[in-house]
Order: sequence, then C-alpha cells, then structure tokens
Amino acid sequence: MACVEAALQAGDVAALLIGAEVGVAPGEGAKGLLAVAHVHDVALIIDQDYQLAKALDADGVQVSASLEAYAEARAALGDEMIVGIGMAPSRHIMMELAEAGASYVSFEDDASDPDSLSAWWAEVMEVPCVSHLAGHDDEVLSAVNAGIEFISPDETMWQSPQHASDTVRRLNDLIVKASVAA
Repeated sequence: MACVEAALQAGDVAALLIGAEVGVAPGEGAKGLLAVAHVHDVALIIDQDYQLAKALDADGVQVSASLEAYAEARAALGDEMIVGIGMAPSRHIMMELAEAGASYVSFEDDASDPDSLSAWWAEVMEVPCVSHLAGHDDEVLSAVNAGIEFISPDETMWQSPQHASDTVRRLNDLIVKASVAA
C-alpha cells in the first residue's frame, strides 16, 4: 500500500491496474487500494477478473484480447464500468474489440518502431491506447509524440515507495517535455 500511495502522490496517474499476482481479494486490503485510488481521483482497474471488479465496485477490468472475454465482462459490468483490453495480438482483433465498445486497448511495443501497433492505433483510431513500456526515456518520448494517450510503466516501479514515486515523477517530466517540444 505504501508504494501505491507514494506513486499516486508523486504526479499525474490516470489509472491503477491491479493484477491477481498482487493478491487482491475483496477484503479490507482491496478496499483500501480502492479508497487510496479514489482519494487521488485515479481509476482502479482489476486485471482479468471482472467478478472481483464488480465485488469491489472498482472502476473496471482489463481482459484478454478476445471478443468472448470482452462480451462476458461487458455483460457482467454494464456500460458504465471500464472494460479495457490487454496486449493486442493483431490490428484486426483490436479493431473488432474497439467496434464492440472496448474502453481502451493496450500494446507492448515501441512507438518509434515503423511496425508499431500502438503508434498506428493512436494515429487512426479513436479508442484510447495504453502503451506498456520498459520505461526507457526514448520509448516514453516516442509514445507521447505518437499521440498515445496512456503509458503504463514497467512493474519494477513497485520495488519500493521511493522507486514508485521516482518513476511517476520521471514519466510525468518526460510527458511534459515531449508535449512542450511538440
């Protein structure tokens, strides 16, 4: 909880994606995460478990990139909650999911790569895009310059409260730098 609090106090964070590996269950710890996120006006999204998202009254869920997984989550959560799509396998599948109503899609690639799905998506599609990056400064700058709306830092940011805070500050600084240069 200390790492999350440090990260959310450090700068602009749109959402907090919590996965099963963190050991989130519908108990006091999960409710505490939700409370901390909401105090900082940050959406809490549960990875792959729409039932847990609903039980916690979280802001949404991120599911795998399949129409079946999306439809199941959307039916369970309704139209008001976020249903995002994790890691794109192809343009075609992601376009189908966007047309179905996905709240966002995510990619794990470098936007400076000529074959980057995330950069292509940001240029031609309206559904927001999340780029999962290793966190190198040049990758972050490429993502911002490509018009990618959200950047998800590497999981190593959770090593300590100080590291979490430093990561958010660094990303915020890079985003401002790229925005000013544009």
